[in-house]
Amino acid sequence: MRNIIKIAFLIITVILFKIYAEAKVWYKYKGSVNYSVENSLYDKIPTPNGYKRIEIYKNSFAEWVRFLPVKPLNSPILTYKRKKLSKFFCFFYKVWRVIDIPLYFKQDIEQCADWAYRFWYEYQKEVGFNSRLWLTDYNGRKIIYGKWKKGRKNPGYKKFFKWTCSYANSYSQKKGLYKVKEEYLHPGDIIVQNRDGGIGHVSIIFDVCENNKGEKLYLIGYSFMPAQECHIEKATDKHGVNGWFSLNGYFKYLEKHLNYDQYGKPVLRSFIQQNSLNLTTKAITNWERFEVAVRDSNLSIEEAAVLLPEIMRGLNRFAQKHEFSKLDKWVFPVEGYSILDVGGKQGNGFKPNIPYGNSRIKGYSFFDGNRHGGHPAHDIFIRDRNQDCLDDQSKKPVFVLAMMDGIVVSTFEDWQSGSKIRGGNYVWCYHPQENLISYYAHLKNIIVRPGQRVSAGDRLGTMGRTGFSAEPSRSPTHLHLMLLKYKNNEFLPYDYYQKINKE
Repeated sequence: MRNIIKIAFLIITVILFKIYAEAKVWYKYKGSVNYSVENSLYDKIPTPNGYKRIEIYKNSFAEWVRFLPVKPLNSPILTYKRKKLSKFFCFFYKVWRVIDIPLYFKQDIEQCADWAYRFWYEYQKEVGFNSRLWLTDYNGRKIIYGKWKKGRKNPGYKKFFKWTCSYANSYSQKKGLYKVKEEYLHPGDIIVQNRDGGIGHVSIIFDVCENNKGEKLYLIGYSFMPAQECHIEKATDKHGVNGWFSLNGYFKYLEKHLNYDQYGKPVLRSFIQQNSLNLTTKAITNWERFEVAVRDSNLSIEEAAVLLPEIMRGLNRFAQKHEFSKLDKWVFPVEGYSILDVGGKQGNGFKPNIPYGNSRIKGYSFFDGNRHGGHPAHDIFIRDRNQDCLDDQSKKPVFVLAMMDGIVVSTFEDWQSGSKIRGGNYVWCYHPQENLISYYAHLKNIIVRPGQRVSAGDRLGTMGRTGFSAEPSRSPTHLHLMLLKYKNNEFLPYDYYQKINKE
């Protein structure tokens, strides 16, 4: 009996550990039904003693690359013909792990640069870029899938990727992708060699670790000719530490095996743009640009996360010329209504860590913008059976109120029917006394302006039905109200249900 209990306990422990491990990963590779954290390069390749993997951001391309699946040790590299790669082609390989993702095509077209495109392509598909997914042409120009497919017969995503493999190469990436400095290198960034558009080579950074002196090491790999699976190279002690390369060590490795005169000197490139907002000295303007860029996915998760502390410092300085009270209870945000009109039971509509509808994004992150998952908010419903945005009893508009003192930092009131912006017309406010940002969505009219100070109970606008999901008749008229706590340089969903004035 004791043995049965021990076995049962062990099984439960393993299951719970697996659940915990899986919970740490937000973007798992969807191409394999057998994927698990335990067969990812994160789990299978440890860092050298004294080194830790650098911090990266939830839902980012870097995180997705860090958790790519790998094959067991000593697995052979397979070619596009599904055969083991001939030893003749492995004269300089020292394979550590093979990435467990098969080639798409039975043609000799998926080589080194194509795998860099492949990972960026797969990530964009998984996180919902949809028609905004992009790759490049031969000259490095960004080609957006939604525009590329127009006028083409059966223009699927896979055809778009194949077109890129056929028409773009390492020269395209050197010319068209974003330059990146060594200190900003993340998983998914690449090392490109190409002199003048001819033969070249691309190496992929799969992970980065760092010691307490700020010295960094890299997991680096590539594909080659003929078209073959992508793998991670194992550095010798001459070029790195415990299989991880130093950047200078990898450059020496390339110089030895891929002659610079033929392939070109290596340069660093990224699919992720940096410093694209051109921030000003005006805090409100900076927030407006930042919020819209994140909403519309015009700002990468990596860049948004780096910029957020600067944006918030600016708002805090701007707020210092005002005084803000800190209330024990907050004003109910819908005039003439009460906590009884909050959706769900006892506030259980606040669910920030669930998938949103059919979205592949699990849980909420501000940096996911308009395509985020989860429901990190409460919906507050009004009496509006005929959906004319008027209270059924008073026949008048219903006003949305500021729950606490704050500053209006951005508004949007140009929503048009059919737009996929989920929040419709909305207001963002900053509450420095609580270190919170609030978001009031689906409004009809807005009566405040960015930079305006508001007091608890001030009117912000009127209830409406704007927004991609709020407009259809199946959706009752409601206010979607989210609060985010600014903590440790990120936004965390805040459940304010108990703070709403219940009197």
